[in-house]
Amino acid sequence: MGEILYTMHFFFCNTFDLLDKDKQIVIKKYNYCKTFNCPPYPSLDETPAKTFEDFMIIDDEYNKNKNNLTKEKNGNQ
Repeated sequence: MGEILYTMHFFFCNTFDLLDKDKQIVIKKYNYCKTFNCPPYPSLDETPAKTFEDFMIIDDEYNKNKNNLTKEKNGNQ
């Protein structure tokens, strides 16, 4: 459903209007930390709870999508 909405939104609105700038920055921070295997802050104690929660949400969504793609490739076995 998400892929269909993404594909069809080009007919109805501007993508820039749909994106939240702050959320895009959080996603970029997550990608940077994941790519370079580094924490967003020097220690877990210094990491704000909001950052931790945001990263967990992104990671959960990423893993759900990855699992769905794997199932589709394997023929939904």
